[in-house]
Amino acid sequence: MEEADSRRTGFSMAQGYGGTKGYGLLLDVDGNDVYIADDRVLDFPSPQTDKHNVSMAQGAGYGRRADYTDGHSLAGGVGVLVDGAGNDRYSCGVFGQGVGYWYGLGILSDGGGDDTYEGIWYVQGASAHFAVGILEDVSGDDRYLATMNMAQGAGHDFSLGWLIESGGNDIYRAPSLSLGAGNANGIGIFWDAWGDDRYEVQPSITLGRSNIGARGSLRERALCLGLFCDTGGKDVYPEGLPFARNEALWTQPGASQPPMPREYGAGIDCEEPLKPEDL
Repeated sequence: MEEADSRRTGFSMAQGYGGTKGYGLLLDVDGNDVYIADDRVLDFPSPQTDKHNVSMAQGAGYGRRADYTDGHSLAGGVGVLVDGAGNDRYSCGVFGQGVGYWYGLGILSDGGGDDTYEGIWYVQGASAHFAVGILEDVSGDDRYLATMNMAQGAGHDFSLGWLIESGGNDIYRAPSLSLGAGNANGIGIFWDAWGDDRYEVQPSITLGRSNIGARGSLRERALCLGLFCDTGGKDVYPEGLPFARNEALWTQPGASQPPMPREYGAGIDCEEPLKPEDL
């Protein structure tokens, strides 16, 4: 990658972060920029994995969840990172890159350029616990890497996670619960509008699938939804998932065993971009 015009580094609650009653905005108009939420020095180990930090950065809305402790929960704020143009790199640990937690809203919007997104868990348009997380990339040949869970359009526990990629030849390296995945009554939506893309993921809860998980509660009656859409270009899908292919429409059963009636998962791939009259 070429030399960065600007380099922004931090650990946690940075680079477009909004806490309770708060709004955080980082706005960069153009240039080749690097955004790092340090995940090497473990000063803020995550409950999800103590080998990585809680970043809560790069477009993150966070609230205080205390239903299992003192009961004094506080709804999250709004965190936004907007980068107008340039070949940019984003790197974080757990919670980042357009993420919402506990009634928070997090947005990362990148306007153009060949960008790289790297994260671990709850990243790249992900959310948990009544929140919303959105990652939007307007154009460019981009690279998305997430290694552990809940990424690239994934919603958990009555939340919405959404990744919108408007154009370019992109590569997605994804874990389980990704690429349009709903978990525990969450909604996950993934949409790549056009371009020749590559999807690298193992058979799991991915590419338009959902999982409620818990039985014997009201969760069985509530919606859980995963949607995957690739609406233009010739794409490459994993050999181990033969249903996902060019010019195809598919549904997937819920991941609960046996699947529950309110678990919905679907995907679509079309080589020619969709027109309004096609919808």
